[in-house]
Amino acid sequence: MDKTEIITKVKETINTKVGNISIFNIQKIKDLGMGDPNVLPYSHRILLENLLRNLDGKHVKIDHLLSVCQWDSKSDSISEVPFIPSRVLLQDFTGVP
Repeated sequence: MDKTEIITKVKETINTKVGNISIFNIQKIKDLGMGDPNVLPYSHRILLENLLRNLDGKHVKIDHLLSVCQWDSKSDSISEVPFIPSRVLLQDFTGVP
């Protein structure tokens, strides 16, 4: 399975009042036989969606997806995966505009 096929299967369009938006449905990963996202911790699911959004075969590869999809809390294996945040929301308590 290549990156284009994965993206085609997980990317969906939703109609809203302000127009169409694209989402990456991580539940479709299970249909592709890559693992069950429901057993992953919430933080791993966020990372999984981030990997799907940035899957390009160069910086983010299918192996990175599999590493997160098949994560096992009982395993001692360590693997690095890229994290490419597109937006960061920070709460500001300083009161400085």
